[in-house]
Amino acid sequence: MSSEAQTPIMYSFKPFAFDQHKVTRKELLRKKTDSKVCCDDKYLYSYATYNIDPDDKGLGDWYVELWKFNLLTHKWKQIKDTRSQILDNSFEIGTVFEDGKIMICCEVDTPPTYFYLLHWDLKINELEVERINRPLPAMDHDQKFVSDGTYLYGLGSRGIVKNKKKKGKPVYLDSFNVHRMKLKSGKWKNIYLCPDSDPNDWNTDEFGHIFAYDGKQIYVLDTDDSSREPLKPTRILAFDFETKQWDEMEVQRDLESKPGIPFVRGDYSIIQYKDEKGDINVILTGGETDKFLCNDIWRLNLTTLQWTCVSKYAGALPYRMRNHVAAITPAGKMFLVDGWVVERRGEIENSSIFSTWITIPKLTEIAWEAILFYNKDLKEKSKTELIDRGFPSKFVDRLID
Repeated sequence: MSSEAQTPIMYSFKPFAFDQHKVTRKELLRKKTDSKVCCDDKYLYSYATYNIDPDDKGLGDWYVELWKFNLLTHKWKQIKDTRSQILDNSFEIGTVFEDGKIMICCEVDTPPTYFYLLHWDLKINELEVERINRPLPAMDHDQKFVSDGTYLYGLGSRGIVKNKKKKGKPVYLDSFNVHRMKLKSGKWKNIYLCPDSDPNDWNTDEFGHIFAYDGKQIYVLDTDDSSREPLKPTRILAFDFETKQWDEMEVQRDLESKPGIPFVRGDYSIIQYKDEKGDINVILTGGETDKFLCNDIWRLNLTTLQWTCVSKYAGALPYRMRNHVAAITPAGKMFLVDGWVVERRGEIENSSIFSTWITIPKLTEIAWEAILFYNKDLKEKSKTELIDRGFPSKFVDRLID
């Protein structure tokens, strides 16, 4: 043996340093719609719908699939309820998924006119199904809903642009109508309808996504994944609930990176968080242009409207990725799930979960992470034993399923 002492592995806190969690989850790899994820301080929740026995037209029975992933033990567990099948003769319109709760809006495809709201508290596995005997506004599927606790807001619908004709017929384009439903009554109201000649000119089949909501405005990142050109600074738009109008936002480039603003892309992930100043920040990761997959990371501060290329000083994603989804814990740890990654053997389906700190958390969070680093057997101990050994109950609860 060598007489030289072996250097011990030491815990080191590093923001934007990715950990890769290899997990076996064959049950999750069934063909399904785009999954949605959110985090609390204990679990990552994953929601999707999937199609059972589709016919030659792709029609079949749709089911809700919900899983939770323990952020410390790295174990998946399915959340089940006998009523979680999408209700007969209905299909999903959209969802709100946050804080360990999900609200699913399902439209009934046969008269009489009504729709369902499913309220599912995932922490206690309690599901409420509410039938609302009112019509829904004309909306496309997979609505980007947000909620302020009183109202449910949705935007995006297919509209007719009369001043743009093709072979004498009106052209159907995605438009950013804004709809609002009062949660107590289930009554919908149109609060903005795009005019025939929309000054924002939403002439793209892949219309932008809600990528942030600060309680006052919905922000949309308008994208076109057919170009490698940078995003135009004026193509971030915001809907103000007080004025009930869309406005273009003039964002600031990162002058220390080129091109100073993300390339136009599709299939990227977006999360938002609030920093210590109270500003809402958006993190954009990965995605795909018409030429290549991306592994860069960008941050946009919605108060200063400043883009920052995080990759220039904190590294990039561990792989080039697309179609992945992202979630963030209340303490500021980001998780990337699903999608496709590029390895030496080519593009493969992602079966790992990647995590990294995107903020500097409280010292108690860093200390707890260091304790787990040096005491890996704590995950196998009982709650009583851990409490008796003096560990805080709020951290011990994260270890116990």
